[in-house]
Amino acid sequence: MLKCSPSVCFVSDWLWALVAKALYRRALAYGTLKNDEDAEKALIDALALAQDDVAISAELERVRQRQKAKRDKERKAYKKMFA
Repeated sequence: MLKCSPSVCFVSDWLWALVAKALYRRALAYGTLKNDEDAEKALIDALALAQDDVAISAELERVRQRQKAKRDKERKAYKKMFA
């Protein structure tokens, strides 16, 4: 097993936190552009790096709710077309 000094491990953890934050911000930008598929991918990647982050989990849930609402709206529209 690879061991590292406390200062190196701290920098590594700090760096992963910054990467998770950047992915979260990227997901917010995708959400603003209504690109929910890419937003969900970025949030899943961010959640893998920061499992206990409540903001990432909440945003992922909002994105999934938007996707579900969009699918339901499309289903309703197609149902009327073919009825």
